[in-house]
Amino acid sequence: MKTIHMVSTIVLILCFTLVSAVAYGQEDEMKNVAMSSLKEWKKSFTEDQARKLGFDGKEDFEASELGAPFKLYTIQPDALMGYQEGQEFGKLVTETNYSVYPVNSGGKNKALLWMVNRKGKWQVARMGSSKLAKNILSTEGAMRNQMAEKGLEGAKPAKFVRLYQLYLDFFFLKAAEKEYVIPVQKIPTLKVEGGKFYSPGQVVPQWKEQLKKKMPPEEKGKGIIEG
Repeated sequence: MKTIHMVSTIVLILCFTLVSAVAYGQEDEMKNVAMSSLKEWKKSFTEDQARKLGFDGKEDFEASELGAPFKLYTIQPDALMGYQEGQEFGKLVTETNYSVYPVNSGGKNKALLWMVNRKGKWQVARMGSSKLAKNILSTEGAMRNQMAEKGLEGAKPAKFVRLYQLYLDFFFLKAAEKEYVIPVQKIPTLKVEGGKFYSPGQVVPQWKEQLKKKMPPEEKGKGIIEG
């Protein structure tokens, strides 16, 4: 029995090691592709191109560096439409095959470098999103300032979520029984402010109303639970 237990333990350790190695290998590949692309663009982009990306100029762009990447998550429309207050909102949040690097210069987010994994290979999707890059930085600051007040000191890292159909980007935070969504921009039609903490119950009803308006007639009503 001891031998069997020892063998099982060794197998588990090997599996964990292999999974970790694959994950780190993927991260290394992603970073190498991102850095290589950024290096080439620094050589070839003009002053005007650098400014259009959100930098102060070519010199500012040449001084830029990659920040810490984060995964992009999303929520499927049918999952959101079926959500009822009191349910676990975090279960709606699913991974995409995108990751994002903030591109920093002078201590500020100037742009975002979007990476996509297709068939196990990382590629650059695009770079830009200057306004979103700045909004993310300011929202992260607002979150840090309120973590203690909200009782979220032990929370897992926030997930960056994009709800494509509503052009909505927000951070999702969870600790113990508390769940919060923190939009990164003000959207009047959705009645949300950037950097403000909301419980899912406060915002999802309005999101569902706006989502219904964008759905084809034959899709309206699907996934909605009355009551």
